[in-house]
Amino acid sequence: MLYPFSMKYSVTFFTFSLKQVYEKIGLSPGRYTKTHSEKSEQVRKRQKDVQTAVKFKRRRIELKENRYKSNSSQEVREGASYKTNIGLTVPLPDVEEIPGPVTVPLRIPIQHDNVSFVVFDLETTGLDSQADIVQIAVVCGDKKFNCYIFPSKPMSFGAEMATHITVNHTTGKMFYKGAQIESVSTQSGLSDFLDWLKSIMCPVLVCHNGYLYDSRVLCRSLHKYNMLSEFRSCCEGFIDTLSYFRNMYVNQNSYKQEALVNNILGKHYNAHNAQSDVEALQELFLHVEPKQSIKYSFTIENILDAITFQEQKKTYILYNHWICQPVICTVMFTVPESHNL
Repeated sequence: MLYPFSMKYSVTFFTFSLKQVYEKIGLSPGRYTKTHSEKSEQVRKRQKDVQTAVKFKRRRIELKENRYKSNSSQEVREGASYKTNIGLTVPLPDVEEIPGPVTVPLRIPIQHDNVSFVVFDLETTGLDSQADIVQIAVVCGDKKFNCYIFPSKPMSFGAEMATHITVNHTTGKMFYKGAQIESVSTQSGLSDFLDWLKSIMCPVLVCHNGYLYDSRVLCRSLHKYNMLSEFRSCCEGFIDTLSYFRNMYVNQNSYKQEALVNNILGKHYNAHNAQSDVEALQELFLHVEPKQSIKYSFTIENILDAITFQEQKKTYILYNHWICQPVICTVMFTVPESHNL
């Protein structure tokens, strides 16, 4: 018996039976063909009878109403979810645009050659960039300035151990190695520091590891008390002796200030006290060629750009964390209110 095409697909594609197909093309249907055709006709007839029955139509309407009620109930709790173009016209108030890339700020050296080198150092309540200043010390030749500042934040354990400075916020007193010392407020201390700095012609602040820490803490504090403009008018910029000594002495095991003073000058001093630090750093700085250190200088604008870049970098890390996590906005998930239930 010949089958010009599959019975499965012939029944699917044609509305008339396989028996009629064979009769039309002149073939004699076999016994299996007739049986299959009759069974298929019976199945289609039963399906048609069921679909045209009143009970079936009522059940179909009932299921449609149940789906509508279910969707309406879900939309009350979660908002519209099943409409055409859903989400394309609804504003998303909690969606934020990821900012564009930012460039790393460049260090631009100071353009003046005739400057005064003023060595300065800070002691703070900790090592974070938001730490409070507890001591400012500067020296330029024989001129010196030293001031203890009462902080608003508590001293960290590491800072107390390193500087030997303790603060009692209850009594408002400061102690150095157990002995009480005089202190002033941060605003008064910064104001006295600027008044002293104005007495120096074209000062450049020299500090060890100043680019990453001391200069940033100083500029943050001056900005907090609206003294940054005054500081710009009386200071040319900074020099980081850490970068300078790394290029001058390439075979050192350590570039900490205390180790450099010991290895190069053969001396020991009271480290982590700002006044002792600036006196030792000035002697070490004058031991080499100070004029060559100008290439390792940077302006106040460079520090402000570096602070801005540091804040933007934190924002990028936060956005990157969000991007790597499953996201759901408030429009997609809303806590149901009592009047909507």
